[in-house]
Amino acid sequence: MLQYAYVYVAQAANAMRQDRHSYWQDIRSIILRHTVSLVTIVMGSVIVLLLWFGEARDALFLSSVLAINVITGIAQEIRARRILERLSELMPKVAKQVLPDGTLQEVSLQALQAGEVIQVQGGDQIPVDGVVRSEQGLEVNEAFLTGESISLAKNRASRVYAGSFVTAGSGVIRIKAIGQDTKLGTMTNQVKKHEWHSTPIQRALAGIISTLSYVLLIAVIGLTIRQRLIGGDAISLIKQIAAITGSLIPEGLILASTLLFAYGAIKLLRRQVLLQHIHSAEGLARLQILCLDKTGTLTESNVTLAEVRAAKNHTVSTVTSLATQYFAISDHTSSMSRALGIKSAATGEVVTSFSSDRRFGVVQTPTQRIAIGAVESICQHLSLALPANLHASSEELARSGKRVLLVVTMPKDSSMAQAQARIRGIIAFEQAVKHSAEPVLRFFKRRSVAIKIISGDHQSAVLSVAQQLQLSSDNQFDRVITGDELRKKSPHELISVVRDHALFARISPDQKAQLITACQTIGYTGMVGDGANDALAIKKADIGISMLDGAEITRSVADIVLMKNEFTDLPRGVRLADSIITTMELIGALFLNKVIVGLTLLTLAFITVEPYPFTPRNITVLNYFIIGLPILIWTLYPRNRKRTAFEPSYLRQIMPFVILNGMITSAATITAYLMAEIYFIDVQMTVFVSTLLLGMNLLFIAPRALGITHSPRYHRSVIWSCLIACGGLVLIFIITPLRSFFGLDPIRPDWLVLGIAIASAAITAQFFSLRYLFLSKVHRWLNAGHLS
Repeated sequence: MLQYAYVYVAQAANAMRQDRHSYWQDIRSIILRHTVSLVTIVMGSVIVLLLWFGEARDALFLSSVLAINVITGIAQEIRARRILERLSELMPKVAKQVLPDGTLQEVSLQALQAGEVIQVQGGDQIPVDGVVRSEQGLEVNEAFLTGESISLAKNRASRVYAGSFVTAGSGVIRIKAIGQDTKLGTMTNQVKKHEWHSTPIQRALAGIISTLSYVLLIAVIGLTIRQRLIGGDAISLIKQIAAITGSLIPEGLILASTLLFAYGAIKLLRRQVLLQHIHSAEGLARLQILCLDKTGTLTESNVTLAEVRAAKNHTVSTVTSLATQYFAISDHTSSMSRALGIKSAATGEVVTSFSSDRRFGVVQTPTQRIAIGAVESICQHLSLALPANLHASSEELARSGKRVLLVVTMPKDSSMAQAQARIRGIIAFEQAVKHSAEPVLRFFKRRSVAIKIISGDHQSAVLSVAQQLQLSSDNQFDRVITGDELRKKSPHELISVVRDHALFARISPDQKAQLITACQTIGYTGMVGDGANDALAIKKADIGISMLDGAEITRSVADIVLMKNEFTDLPRGVRLADSIITTMELIGALFLNKVIVGLTLLTLAFITVEPYPFTPRNITVLNYFIIGLPILIWTLYPRNRKRTAFEPSYLRQIMPFVILNGMITSAATITAYLMAEIYFIDVQMTVFVSTLLLGMNLLFIAPRALGITHSPRYHRSVIWSCLIACGGLVLIFIITPLRSFFGLDPIRPDWLVLGIAIASAAITAQFFSLRYLFLSKVHRWLNAGHLS
């Protein structure tokens, strides 16, 4: 005993050290990924220099936004890492070892080795892969591997797998593999690999910021060289770099994305849809292929009694009574026993356990034997033919997806092959299709989302579900592809299979993951499931969706958890995500408009050898009105347009508008800058006014240019919001401390009139050219799918 205790303590301590080392290594890499990037280094350097030279207010504006973005990113990724860590707790930690003298001893799994022997009994989770050495009515549920909820009998020399549950009897198992070497261990290790999947919008925003960071780096080098050549002071250089950083780096774009999707996550939670990552909602709107498990996802988890039909000269009540006796003796806790209303075990003996190979079982009561199983399997052992009416009935029920069992009786201690055997009737069980499934699938099909059903069940059951869901009108649903067929396919052939077919049966967990990978080569793919056998496929998918009642491992890796175990709220989630993406397109146009103004001013500053006209505080007050105000309005009054699964990418959707509007905005900025220079008017305030008015005008033209519908209520809200904002701006100029804080000059008629005149001309050009000449045609072309 002391030897076992020593081994247990030593191995447990070593495992804990390794786990802690691995955990903190992952945490360090997450923190480094979010803090050591080009944009954070550049902005962080500017903040430090501003503080060094005593410009604390300017440093505060930059550091607050940078800190929020970095902290939000780190928090989300660490949370995902901690969820995956919990998967190691899913397996039992101890087992009952059978010692050489036959006694039992509870030991740590880490103290066991291959070749040793353990005992399991009803209710236990099998902790190892092994071979049955002896058994007493041992039945095991292997749903995590097969996807089927039916218990399988295990005889001497049968293989059992870690993660299976003992549903009846007991057995002694010789160990073949432990821990990570088991099938479940391999699957869990694949699932536990921490992979940060960014959404299309996140990737687009990261690309924008990365590109602009390099532009900023070049600008900083150029400004530094120029400042040295003209003999400027260091404080002026740092302020210009800070201002250019605020103009060129749309750091608020990522923050806006985070806040919008967080708002969506809260709304969906009220609908009992839990987003485990706040950006997961975007995946719902991007879905092009939706893969679904059958059992527990499209069908109810519980088995119900569908129909009982009796043979000639027998009654339905007799057949039901015989089936009740059989299940009460063989396994009173099975789903079929619950369907028959069985609550306790009955007196009798299991003669032949049901197994997946044999597909029937036999029990003995005090007066007779009862055999129940698949019709074709039992008929092979009978000396009499199946009556024509029962044959026709069994075929009819099987085609409709029901599980049909034949009920046979024989005298005590006799076999089915003897002449005394009697066919009593058939009994059929079914898992009803969820009422919520059909309307939800219709919704996705209207969006041109391809539906795929991937199941571990029999072909007939999968085909029946497709027919009940009225999917069979599509020729992709005419034929069911089995796992055996897929094993013969190469990865390239697999892509053709998933393109041409939609029904897959007898699929293993590994094959589910392979099918998801093949689907991802065709389009953005989602996977919905509830069993442990779905976990790897859900992890692989672009968007993984799990039921709340599903396995812990599946819920842990899913992006979305349906807390009511129903599809009903998925369409609402899609519509909400559509609205968020549309709002993000509008916000992206705002930020990129600001970037174009910043690039234009930077170019002018280099050409004229003048300081950059804006300070960080000028840019902050501009952001309140040309960024903050539109975001507030578009959040209170979400903009919508008709979307499909095959939308152009985020950048392709907004860039035509950004480029055309940018040309007009640049022309206006150059005009304002040069005219103010020529007539000795305040350049900073002239450009400030024209930029402010052009930016606020995007509230009106951006939605129309991007093909978004309008309503009178929206126009009224925008007008009133702009009037209130203008009132707030007037107060900033009137109240001297506020005006000084934001680095603005007192109002003068010369720069105010010039700025308004130039902005008015540019606004006229915006309305005319962007709406009536070109942009609407571009977006009709985009929405027709030419660039999808």
